[in-house]
Amino acid sequence: MTKTLSFVKYTSNGNNFVIIDETENKALSEEKKKAFAKKATDINFGIGCDNLIVIQKFCSKTLESINEDRNYWKNIPNNIKADFIFRMLEPDGNEALSCGNGLLCIADYLYKKYHLTKTEILTEIPSIQPKLIKLGTDSNFKKSYVNMGAPSRVPASLVNRSLVKIETEEIDKIHNVKVNFRSNDLNFLTNMREVTINGYLVFTGEPHLVVFVDNAFSVECIKKFFFIKNQTLETITHNFERRASFGKWLVNHIGFFLNKKNFDIFPSGINVNFAKIMKKKQAIIEYRTYERGINHETLSCGTGAIAVAYIAKKLNLIESKKITLMPYSCRLYDNEAKVVLKQSKKEWVLFGAPKLLFKGEYCNS
Repeated sequence: MTKTLSFVKYTSNGNNFVIIDETENKALSEEKKKAFAKKATDINFGIGCDNLIVIQKFCSKTLESINEDRNYWKNIPNNIKADFIFRMLEPDGNEALSCGNGLLCIADYLYKKYHLTKTEILTEIPSIQPKLIKLGTDSNFKKSYVNMGAPSRVPASLVNRSLVKIETEEIDKIHNVKVNFRSNDLNFLTNMREVTINGYLVFTGEPHLVVFVDNAFSVECIKKFFFIKNQTLETITHNFERRASFGKWLVNHIGFFLNKKNFDIFPSGINVNFAKIMKKKQAIIEYRTYERGINHETLSCGTGAIAVAYIAKKLNLIESKKITLMPYSCRLYDNEAKVVLKQSKKEWVLFGAPKLLFKGEYCNS
């Protein structure tokens, strides 16, 4: 007998998710969630998305069920008053910590499905101490928001502290990280086969490395390929396409190398953001992100946007309190795409307009 699994698919600036709702009934066992993550993210033989999100009703029984399979905690987290549990699975079935765009999608889903304008949700489930955050949807302005809290230093479990330098209380700086290239990769630019990179580390629900391309590389000429003057898909020229293709290759090569060849620095991988300040006074920044777990560049990243904005603000690279992040790769498809951030005391609030793409049933024969 063929069984079907109901789901919805959402996108927030091209960062797209399959969502399974377990707020009323359990749809999948923990083991089957891992297996379904692969099917959900498979663009050829599954549904196709960046990540699988599971939304669950918060209760001690659910936390106990998670821990029986995942063994995250010695003691089940208590003294928490949440409404829901947010969980995001990577294509390999492993569980990520958090996701700004995914949480925006959940805010919109809970509004459309249950008419909830605001709620509290538990995130960072794989961590020793999961985090409670607030999210909601403003029906008047048709905008969703997520209060991601205050950024912090990347935990010692996720970065080798002996190889980084403290920049501020929350930010670490990393110098001269080596990225190797094959002999012909850069030969039209330079005869160098090794490029060193400088960047900044911060934790915004996920660990992020932020690289400001204008002064980050030992081989300076490669910086011009990350943010070529943007065009829409309808007006792309052959020259633009070649240069943009090389820029995308650079993002993925550097991101992959830092994740797969630097376990001594990043034992669990690292999200890598490339950023460029466009307007200092108006606080407009272009960025693009290589995501760990997914292991390639996504069209946008919410926790990455916060990481870029937070570090730019701390380093006095921007002036306005309202910060606009332009997700470069997404804007090839939608030139209106943007991420708006506002700082509320120490907390950072992410605003967006996620879209429900479709509802469906997956045949699980």
